[in-house]
Amino acid sequence: MLIVVNIMKNIQRIICFITVMLPLLGHAQKVAYGYDAAGNRISRYKVVHSRRSPASNESLLFKAVPNPVSDILRVSFENETDFQGSYQYSLQSMYGEVVATGECNTAGCQLDVSALPSGVYILRIIYQDNEQSIKIIKK
Repeated sequence: MLIVVNIMKNIQRIICFITVMLPLLGHAQKVAYGYDAAGNRISRYKVVHSRRSPASNESLLFKAVPNPVSDILRVSFENETDFQGSYQYSLQSMYGEVVATGECNTAGCQLDVSALPSGVYILRIIYQDNEQSIKIIKK
């Protein structure tokens, strides 16, 4: 009888642990590395993807790295072979002030944000009548 009670307590602990930890597993961070011309790893940064609505099949797949950024922000379309045309972007401060705008004709482009003050910005991307927003942190 005592063994059965101990087994039941252990099962309850395991179930409690799983219910607490399982939602956290979906929020793992991805890490990317920068390399120099010789192939040496010279930098490490987090890859931050914007959250997309699971109900929308038209979700855009742009990413912005590194985030947090200090000087050059690289914006790219995840699947370069599916990219067609161009996209417009605007970088806005948290107060809604547009601090940078532009258009990119390739699947990836670079934004120089070194002159911007530290803070949180929103990168809005418009591609083929769809829009995606990515939170950017400037160091």
